[in-house]
Amino acid sequence: MSTLKDYSDNIASSVHVVEKYLAEKNLPQPSYDVTSPKEFPADAPPEVQQARINIIEQARELYQLAQYPNESAVTFLEYGMMEAGCLRALHELGVFDAIPQEPGSFISLTELAKVTKLENLIDPLDRMVGRLRVSGILREPKPGHIAHTSISINYAAGQPFNSEIGWFTSIGLKSMALMSDQMQAFRDTVPIRSNSAFNLAFNTPLHFMEWMTHHPVREKQFCDVMDSFFRTPPFSMRHIVAAYPWSTLGPAHLVDVGGNAGLVSIELAKAAPQMRFTVQDQPSPVALGRSTLPPEFADRITFETHDFFTPNPQNAPDFFLLRHILHDWPDAEAGKIVKHMAAQMGPHTKLLIYDSVHQKLRGSTTRHQTPRRLHDVQPGVHHHRADRNDQVRVVYGEITRCVVERSERFRLKQSHCQPRASPRVVATSTAQSCSQRERLRIHGMYGLFRRRNLTPFIGHEGVHECDIDASSIVPEYRWSSVWQPCEDACISQILAPRSARIHAATQPRLIVYGTLVDRRSTPTLHWIA
Repeated sequence: MSTLKDYSDNIASSVHVVEKYLAEKNLPQPSYDVTSPKEFPADAPPEVQQARINIIEQARELYQLAQYPNESAVTFLEYGMMEAGCLRALHELGVFDAIPQEPGSFISLTELAKVTKLENLIDPLDRMVGRLRVSGILREPKPGHIAHTSISINYAAGQPFNSEIGWFTSIGLKSMALMSDQMQAFRDTVPIRSNSAFNLAFNTPLHFMEWMTHHPVREKQFCDVMDSFFRTPPFSMRHIVAAYPWSTLGPAHLVDVGGNAGLVSIELAKAAPQMRFTVQDQPSPVALGRSTLPPEFADRITFETHDFFTPNPQNAPDFFLLRHILHDWPDAEAGKIVKHMAAQMGPHTKLLIYDSVHQKLRGSTTRHQTPRRLHDVQPGVHHHRADRNDQVRVVYGEITRCVVERSERFRLKQSHCQPRASPRVVATSTAQSCSQRERLRIHGMYGLFRRRNLTPFIGHEGVHECDIDASSIVPEYRWSSVWQPCEDACISQILAPRSARIHAATQPRLIVYGTLVDRRSTPTLHWIA
């Protein structure tokens, strides 16, 4: 068992590693000043990244142990609730916008109350500001005066997280508060799009995506949140750009279903100068995309209003792309979305699905569990997103149904390995040489069979080929009895870091594309299918 001194020594050792790196690179130290660097260098060596994570983990545990259990229990119970409430109030009352943003500037509490028209509420304003000072979000440069920190300035108008704070402390906070009510009210009900905590909080039968089409301010806010969200390192566009050989595809046509304002297509257009793109979404994001599209892409990127629960108007494009879409919907709706695209797939059409795969996180540090668990819980508040293992099953089910009914076959073409990937990826053998047991392991590699079929492959790497008869995988279309998702941890261990593709020789095909970065450096595992 570690002592307080052990924690202190470990923190000091890790701090030394990080400080040495910053000094060697002539990089500034992090601080509460508004000019502080916003993010740790993403290109820092793995040992430096790990040292930073150690500081965060060890400091958190030391803080909790130094509090002792009773004080820690109260902290968890009260502080998070109060901070969330204060953040929402100060954002909606315009306090973050009223505090000057120039380095070294500040404002008196009296002037702040005047600017925000809260003269009669200066006492509760003082208490809320004081609560966020304790948390390090705001600071008091001198008595009775308030200044931004490098954290709080992100919440001001025009700053990176202005839309996030508005969304998560209003829509998110209200919905989260009713999670228990929702679970008790619908504990015996199959999850559908109209019985989430969001539906209770806002008294609507509409899925929150549909609800937003009737609330333009919230819809614009959500679009901004998604734009900002996908610029963060774990969800950066660079992952999807690097994951597939776009530049080799020539004048291919890709339909980005649910593509918002076209940010993904713009990035792909940069990487593939001959490709054409059609971005489909609701009227508001489509209008935004048209108005903000850079002129140099006007001849290659078009926008189209489309509801993906209806037949897709695009016939036989080279690619359909679903990026971070299916996790928003229960199994039934996810199947419908995929089915409409499967119906429009031509002889050479490929369906690409890019989304997150749930992990059990055994052995992961709490630092990396925190953002992952946030993205596990938060979507379920707004909508009933299915377990992402089940969605693998649903997606394969819809595509395989389409293929099997036409007496066609899937062929597992190749499984690539990326050097220095961690954990390393499975190797498969050619169909002619592998045994029946090995074939089951190959099936299991894609989460289609039980975990016991996966374990022997962990730790191997290679690029091989094999054939998989779709009809043998799904006999008599009994999806539930055959397509048993393996445990999440196994999916994280064996999805190919670069790619694993399932092709049909000349007919509709499904591409499985997993991007697995070292667990210690990113909180998310993506898959494209």
